[in-house]
Amino acid sequence: MIKQLFLGLLFFSTLNYFAQEETIENIINTQVAFPISSPSTSWTIIGGSSNLFGVLESESRPLQYHSALNAISFIHTCSNSYSASPANNAGAIVAHISTNTGNNWDSTCIWSDSNYSGAFPQGGIFNPPGNTNINSAYIVGTGTAKDASGNYNGGWYASKQLGTANYNYTASTLSGAMQLLGNAPVTNSVVGKSDFPSFGFTSTNDGKIRTLGRICKNINLNSPSGIRYRGLSLVKGTFNSGVFNWTADSLMFNNVIHTYDSANANNKYKMAIGNPVMAWNDAGTVGYIITVAVRAASSNSQSMGYQPVVWVTTNNGTSWNIVPSINFASPTFSTILKRLKPTETDSTLIIPQFNTSEGISATVDANNKLHFLSTIVSTRSSIALDSMNTSYVYTMSVNTPTATYKWPHIPGKRPCIYDFMTDGLTWTYKTIDSLSTEAPGGFSGKGGYAENPIAADSTGVKLVSDARLQLSRIPGGQYIFYSWAESDTNFITGSLKYNVNPDIKVKCMSVTGLPSYQLSSSAKINISSIGNNLQVKGKSLMHYMSPLSNYVSYSDPTLIVMCPFTITHNNNAQPPSIPYSPILNNSHFYYSATMQFSLPQGDPMGIGFKENILGSVSNSYVYPNPASHSAILSIDMKDNAVVNVDVYNTIGQQVKSSKHTAQVGENNLNIDLSNLSSGIYLVNVKVGNATSTKKLIVQ
Repeated sequence: MIKQLFLGLLFFSTLNYFAQEETIENIINTQVAFPISSPSTSWTIIGGSSNLFGVLESESRPLQYHSALNAISFIHTCSNSYSASPANNAGAIVAHISTNTGNNWDSTCIWSDSNYSGAFPQGGIFNPPGNTNINSAYIVGTGTAKDASGNYNGGWYASKQLGTANYNYTASTLSGAMQLLGNAPVTNSVVGKSDFPSFGFTSTNDGKIRTLGRICKNINLNSPSGIRYRGLSLVKGTFNSGVFNWTADSLMFNNVIHTYDSANANNKYKMAIGNPVMAWNDAGTVGYIITVAVRAASSNSQSMGYQPVVWVTTNNGTSWNIVPSINFASPTFSTILKRLKPTETDSTLIIPQFNTSEGISATVDANNKLHFLSTIVSTRSSIALDSMNTSYVYTMSVNTPTATYKWPHIPGKRPCIYDFMTDGLTWTYKTIDSLSTEAPGGFSGKGGYAENPIAADSTGVKLVSDARLQLSRIPGGQYIFYSWAESDTNFITGSLKYNVNPDIKVKCMSVTGLPSYQLSSSAKINISSIGNNLQVKGKSLMHYMSPLSNYVSYSDPTLIVMCPFTITHNNNAQPPSIPYSPILNNSHFYYSATMQFSLPQGDPMGIGFKENILGSVSNSYVYPNPASHSAILSIDMKDNAVVNVDVYNTIGQQVKSSKHTAQVGENNLNIDLSNLSSGIYLVNVKVGNATSTKKLIVQ
């Protein structure tokens, strides 16, 4: 009777395992309300803008996928022919909306002001809690406002209800639907000073909209001293009767090294470079804000230099804490240091410099960890604090003698894409891939300036389409996706290492399960080559990847996911001619990229891993049988794991127990049978939640 009860319990635990398996799969499925059907199969033009400046900042988030409504949104500046109301001389902001994965699009005007133009737009969909009808949702956008003279005057904030009745050329006339907040002449006592609120747009399940801007002493781009960057402004929108109430928190650079303008000691500015980024979990409870700067107090020399300064919240933004700096003296980061060059002033000192010129990006995974994506260059000078942003310049004998680069582009010294991960306490990293090319120069005299495919303005300055590092994830964050742009040097004159014919590449990482944080074993996917569109292939300028992707299916070891992408350029010829104009009408190309990745290590929810375990445990066997003194458990493992072996007598008493660390492949584990009397025994093999029972005769 006891034996039957024991076997019954084992049988019940096996049934419970399958019940857990089904629950896990259901968890994923409920995160994506509508699996994709017939997504767009090729790159298509969905709209246009009057110039390239609206897509210049890769850290903006104008392209978004909303999983609960299965809707895609793309926010952009209007084209020259767009007839917005009120009239706005190409400074209106347009939202494109698709509810069938990009096959068809509706558009609507969300910002149009006769005095202030919208610039550097971003945005997405706000869905009231519990709503499943897109007509009851709202499109929300934020960005930088300019007056008729081209001066920046804070930020524009706009919202508009979705639905066919509202898809038109007229911005919402609802009071509060369009707000201009920030600097003089417009002031706001709640938001205060918020400059360039064009980064990190996020809509979370707590019903909040969040966007990130700067706090600058001076925002006049033409000032001799440039923009004075003093802190960050986190602006939060709360839905109220069809519009949003906006409030702001300030994160000042009190922990960042600063210097002073030599002409005015009171005109302080901070040493922070590049655009800030922000990322939140789905619930809106955990968030990270990141800028690249020099810390005011480094614990050792290897923490010096430009690296991410990170704030973290675990209480919906009520309070923020500074995350410790990355200690590059730790053995964890030794491989990175081997790829870098010591400073000119100290041959024993290597100072990693996070390079914002190829773009940076951030996301939060299923474990509420931050992923911060960046490249790193070698710091050249450590003599003066205001010189720590200098990096080496390399020439290559295999190229034109005048070709200069930020990296040597030789084995072991190529530009690498790194994912730096933290839980707010400690740091680790993954090398995602290396880049075959780097951004061409935007100023005369810089490497790649002559090869830069974008035409110069009247002052000789060219816009730059760099690697534009981007991060995405599925709802819940169990899979992370990386995209970047690089060129095939075989198709560049002289095999130069400049990114002048960019294609978009994508890789995948599984986050949870065992082992965790594993990159896909499949090759990186070239999104640009799909459909063989000659307007896109080798012409993928100014791309965006949605920060959220649509989980489609997982069948061990294959993951299928859909992720929205856009690129922008102004030449619709087949193929486009060079150079591209930054100031003429540009087209936005869209593709719902359905990507397939191979994850042989098991998927991050643990489903594939558990299937591997169950197969290993079920197919294991004990020999010799009958046995005396000892026996061998033979088990073929598809993953590293701990194997528990318990021996029971026929009345259910445990008489032996052992634990073994098994490796991938065949394992022969010893079972101690000493001091056991002759008879029939049950050997219970357990790995994780999977169990199997074998009958063993001891003689």
